[in-house]
Amino acid sequence: MEQADSPRPIYVIDSSGWISIENHPAHNRILYRVLELVNSGRVQCPPEVWTELGRCEWVHAWLKTERGKVIRSETDTPYLLLIGDVFHRFPGMCGTRGSKEKADGYVVALAAYGNATNNPHRWVVVASETSASRPTRKIPRACEYYGIECIGLISMLEREFPDDRW
Repeated sequence: MEQADSPRPIYVIDSSGWISIENHPAHNRILYRVLELVNSGRVQCPPEVWTELGRCEWVHAWLKTERGKVIRSETDTPYLLLIGDVFHRFPGMCGTRGSKEKADGYVVALAAYGNATNNPHRWVVVASETSASRPTRKIPRACEYYGIECIGLISMLEREFPDDRW
């Protein structure tokens, strides 16, 4: 649990995290709470996530108005090198190998880059494949390698809004 005076985490939400909202019984309440995090600048995604969200029309349509707040394009050389390192170490995340989840490596790289920069926030990956639920999957393994916490969407909401009884 975060201390009251410590900077709150920045969440890098993978496509799978966004897509998990669509069929959730509490999807309206989830979107309302996620919007609070978006408006406070605490939700970020690489542009590749936006491309994958086209498969999830309802969430994509809702997120369209928030796109400028959520999508983060980095062009710094250290970030670009980190993307290459992620794909080199975890080739299953690389789209050229036929993976359907092309955004995964960019999500991990963005969180690792955020944690490596000189800012007070801890960057956390939010995905449906978490270390707790599927520890051998690509995102959790890559996050573990780079020292990034990987949690699910509901875990993020429980952490941020504990009184909502998720």
